[in-house]
This record gives sequence, C-alpha cells and structure tokens, in this order.
Amino acid sequence: MTQGPPGDIGFGVFVLSPTARTLTRDGERVALGGRSFDILAFLAARPNEVVSKDDLIDADWGGRAIEENRSEERRVGKECRSRWSP
Repeated sequence: MTQGPPGDIGFGVFVLSPTARTLTRDGERVALGGRSFDILAFLAARPNEVVSKDDLIDADWGGRAIEENRSEERRVGKECRSRWSP
C-alpha cells in the first residue's frame, strides 16, 4: 500500500490527501471533481466498513433530499471505471 504524509490515506497505488484535496495514482495526480472527492474521502476514511446510502447522503448532502434518478451514482461509477481500471 502506498502512503503519503500523516493524514493521507493510501490504498493500492492511490494516495488520497484530504488536507490538500488531491488524489494521486503512482505519484501522478488524478483529476477529481469536488463532490466525487468528498465521496471518495468519506469512504476511504472508513476502510472495511459498510456505509449505507443514507450515511453517505447525510455526510455529503447534509441530509437534504436528493433526486433519486441515480444519475450521480452512474456518473461516479463511470468515472471510477474509466480512471482506475487497469
């Protein structure tokens, strides 16, 4: 596992730096939108935990009602597959 400075979260070839709001893969910066970064940081800070959709909504959207058309979910999934697939 790759690791950066204290507070950074390493997983596989990735290092997520919550304070710098950056994600790197093998030392190369990965472009990531604000909401996608927030979601990834929330999940990466909870390794080996099951995170419910409600927990994620409460953390990222402050419990506000969001549209249930799954477009955001599909967009994040597509982004993850295109960027991080070997």
